[in-house]
Amino acid sequence: MNPLEYLVKATTTHPKITILIALLITSLALIPASNFAIDSNVESMFESDDPDMKMMEDINERFGEQELVTVVIDRSGSDPSAAESYAETLAEKLKKDNRFKNIQYKEDFSFVGEKGILYLPEEYLLMLTDPDITLDMIDDYRRSLYENPKYIVSENGKIYLINMGVNITIGDMEDRESLFDDLGDLIEETKKENNDYKDLILGFTGGMMVIDYEGDKLAFGDFFFTAGITIVLILLLLLVSFKSLSLPILSVIPLIISIIWTSGVTFLIYDSLNMLSICFAALILGLGADFSIHLLTRFMDEMDEHNEITLAFQHTFVHTGKAVILGCLTTAVAFFSLCFADTKILHQMGVIAGIGLILTLLAVFILLPAIVTLRLKSVKRKMVSFNILRKIGFAIQRFAPAIVILMIIFSIGFAVKARDVKLNNDIYDLMPKEIETYRQLEKVKENFDYNQDFLVCMVDSEEELVRCVNEFQSIDEVIKAESILDYLPSNQDKKLDIIKRAIEIHPEFNVSWINVDPIEWSDLPFYQTWVSEDSKFLIKITPSGDLYDEEYQEKLVSDLREINPNVTGQAVVWTKLIGNVASDIIHVSLLAVIIIFGIVYIGFKRFNPIYTILSLVPVSFGILGLLGTYQFFKADLNFFTIGIIPIIIGIGIDDGIHIIHRYLEEGKNSVPRVIQLTGKAIFLTTATTVLAFSSFLFSSHPTMRFLGRIPIIGLCICFFGAVIFLPALLRIIVDRSENHVKNR
Repeated sequence: MNPLEYLVKATTTHPKITILIALLITSLALIPASNFAIDSNVESMFESDDPDMKMMEDINERFGEQELVTVVIDRSGSDPSAAESYAETLAEKLKKDNRFKNIQYKEDFSFVGEKGILYLPEEYLLMLTDPDITLDMIDDYRRSLYENPKYIVSENGKIYLINMGVNITIGDMEDRESLFDDLGDLIEETKKENNDYKDLILGFTGGMMVIDYEGDKLAFGDFFFTAGITIVLILLLLLVSFKSLSLPILSVIPLIISIIWTSGVTFLIYDSLNMLSICFAALILGLGADFSIHLLTRFMDEMDEHNEITLAFQHTFVHTGKAVILGCLTTAVAFFSLCFADTKILHQMGVIAGIGLILTLLAVFILLPAIVTLRLKSVKRKMVSFNILRKIGFAIQRFAPAIVILMIIFSIGFAVKARDVKLNNDIYDLMPKEIETYRQLEKVKENFDYNQDFLVCMVDSEEELVRCVNEFQSIDEVIKAESILDYLPSNQDKKLDIIKRAIEIHPEFNVSWINVDPIEWSDLPFYQTWVSEDSKFLIKITPSGDLYDEEYQEKLVSDLREINPNVTGQAVVWTKLIGNVASDIIHVSLLAVIIIFGIVYIGFKRFNPIYTILSLVPVSFGILGLLGTYQFFKADLNFFTIGIIPIIIGIGIDDGIHIIHRYLEEGKNSVPRVIQLTGKAIFLTTATTVLAFSSFLFSSHPTMRFLGRIPIIGLCICFFGAVIFLPALLRIIVDRSENHVKNR
């Protein structure tokens, strides 16, 4: 007896014992699974030896986070005094929160104490040498410098800003969410404290991580909604197809148990999961449902013939069960191939998804026969016949040459369009434009010479600092090169010489606030923002253009690195990461195809490789079609959606395997029957997975919507490749060649 037949006999003969054992294993898995944790730190997803990433990590360790946070005060419907009062009040509160640093809302020189005279222009200091000048006259001007500082305000006087840095690891999602939630609450609480503030329009914005904070909240807010839609739609589809409410619900039970098993095993391997890896539950629901559907579809057909559960399941597992195992192995290989990726985020997702699929296969093979036996006894049920697929099969058998020519033409068209494929590396295109932080960013850009993204450079000496700052600022595309030098008086030696001559002329000027010493950077209370403990100096370079424009970034960074090779930035790191991920996907996909080819070749037990080659037709057609049409469907290939391609590869190969396996079982001239019997299972598995991803289309977050569109396009084209292109090729290549051999 076949091992699969033994398994069916054991589980159907002792269903209660089988279920109890599975529940016991699940209970044990719940122990480590209860410690399930999510690592939301973005940097931890991309551990790499890349020099730009290492440089950014080094700078963050020495100088703290380089993210800029900006509070926006719009006084369009209020008075300047209200905006200025609000800015001062809020700034004082922010200073008490040690999570914020370097808070700036006006040009305030009070930090230098009595040495403020050195910040006066040389022409004003020369007034000290005038024999008729008095001490009171100089003191009045000096005091005006402190008492009437300029606020950071737009030219039209409508928009005021408070700029600050942060002292937390802003890549950590929990810390980031707590920080910005508290900031939002503080902004609103301060507004309510004074009736003069009621007409102020308030908000905050910043760079990628600030906007991503609100985007994450929007995405997670949609997650449970979309998950609910997914489950309801899948159950409705299965209910209509199987004409039963019990079977669809029963098929979900092994999937839920497999998620718990996977969570338990995952915790034994990893302390926590990154933000992409936590999608494994949705993947198991979508992909694992395919196993149940293929088995249940064949089971219902066998029940029509035998009307005995054990026998029907034995026939199902011996035939379709082998194809399911082969399909699972190929899909798991597609995921496990990500282990060879250099980026941690892909590596972890590959391990977890691969393990999850194998555990799901075990759960389905063990539990599905037991649960169905316990629930249905010997009741005979009949599912929808899908006669339209049989008609399609006869049409394919009749017009196979024309269909193959048409599909080849489509493939050529896809290939031509695929040459225009380009990854979108602009992080802001992945952010929802309707969120408040993005709207505030647009408002700031309209009113200020402002760029929330900047480059950084670390130098070893003050001499190098002065040289680099001067040369950076000579580049046309650089708005400013900010450093500790911006907070030190210019031309101190000349100014001190003027003061010395003035005291010689006016001995009464020999007072503490005139006869001063030079200001060193170590005298500044916030110098740690710009100078590290080991005396490294930081330069922030603000460009005039978009750093996420790849051509612009490449040209600007190249020019800057001719001055100093240590120039880098978050945008530079992000662009490299996208390139690395794209390269990883291409390399591991090629590796996966090679391994899968070997698995399928061995699995078919045929010395003729033609069946293995043909099994790759649906996935090849699907991937080519995806690359050729995604722009037409207004989808986007980016850092997140490119990670879906291994999933499409796994499912597409799975479809080809089931068609070939059933064709070999039924024999030549069986295309109509194969398409009707196996085609309906492929339709249901494709439909359930498409429904799982289509629920993302309801999301308000563009990245979530793209994560829905890309697999839908790829899977639908794979489906047509499996039920139309592949059967037509079988008709021409296998059927007719076998007839030719026989007649000969």
